[in-house]
Amino acid sequence: MALFTTQRPAIQQQLQRLQRLGCNVRLVIGPKVSKSVAGAGLPAAKVHRSTVHHKYMILDAQIAGAVQQIVFTGSHNFTGAAHTKNDEIWASYTAPLVTGAFIQSFDDLYDHRSEMAR
Repeated sequence: MALFTTQRPAIQQQLQRLQRLGCNVRLVIGPKVSKSVAGAGLPAAKVHRSTVHHKYMILDAQIAGAVQQIVFTGSHNFTGAAHTKNDEIWASYTAPLVTGAFIQSFDDLYDHRSEMAR
């Protein structure tokens, strides 16, 4: 999540709205991205650094009356061009084996406390 705050303000606004509603919005960003820019106005404690290139989003969604974890992943860079001009792929997964692997990967990245994270 590097450029969405400058090129996709609607995403920034939605993340801030979800945070205000009490959702646990957390970001992992690359080492060269400004925390203040990439954080989309989230508290600094919710934005962590790690070496990342892949893009994915994990949500707890209410589907047919039940809360279900869903992962969206693909080549989409969360930029305006990715949304309107580029050929991008974006897939969703709800299988617990897949969502569990992505959640573990995110938690590992998010909990990683290196010099990069400071």
